[in-house]
Amino acid sequence: MSHQLIDNLQRILPVGASILVTDSDGSLLTIRRHCVQPLDPERDNDLLPFIDQGHVARYLIGSAATSDHNPTNATYKLGVVAAHRGFTPHAYGAEHFVFSTGYAACGLYDAERDDIVTVPLTPGMMLQYSGDDTAYVQQSGRQASAAVDCQHRDGP
Repeated sequence: MSHQLIDNLQRILPVGASILVTDSDGSLLTIRRHCVQPLDPERDNDLLPFIDQGHVARYLIGSAATSDHNPTNATYKLGVVAAHRGFTPHAYGAEHFVFSTGYAACGLYDAERDDIVTVPLTPGMMLQYSGDDTAYVQQSGRQASAAVDCQHRDGP
């Protein structure tokens, strides 16, 4: 991922939005407004054990405490599995995996700027947005729901 794209994302992302991306060396980065943080399995709560030994996950919502005895603790997580290794996924409640496998762009409402910003997504990126899904903005005489204004685009 280019430094120019990282710098642009740090500048345009609304508060509450973050991008998880695999870097060219295979490491995971979290990009937020004015912040880039590498995720480190050695640092508490960055990446937690996931299914089998050697696999890790980034818990986006919920915690590793979800189990047969605690099924209501629904989690949303990004699992990171070692290359050429199989695993059996399991789900308690709702587990979602959302990942950009192609070039796309997503419009998000930025309440601080009172505008929609276009966030470019390249292969290997995942967008998480905790903003208000019901936020609407008046733009060019039409109302646009920023939370669902995602579209496909061709190439870099």
